[in-house]
Amino acid sequence: MSTFEKNDLIRPTVVMGAGGLGKLVKRQDLGQVLKTSTLDYGQGRTLQKVQVLWLTGDCVGATSILNNHVIKHAS
Repeated sequence: MSTFEKNDLIRPTVVMGAGGLGKLVKRQDLGQVLKTSTLDYGQGRTLQKVQVLWLTGDCVGATSILNNHVIKHAS
């Protein structure tokens, strides 16, 4: 599992909506991690939630809260 930290630059791995704006975040869009939190479901099951501020694309300036498996580190 890939972990994210504050100020990491990320890109989405799937096309998705962002911030309730009715606009889509595309795979080439760039975002910055604002905050992370980890939910522990017990028996070794954890899920990392990441709050992202979008820096490029149609959703520039909007924030989204995403699961870690729908984003990747920007290279």
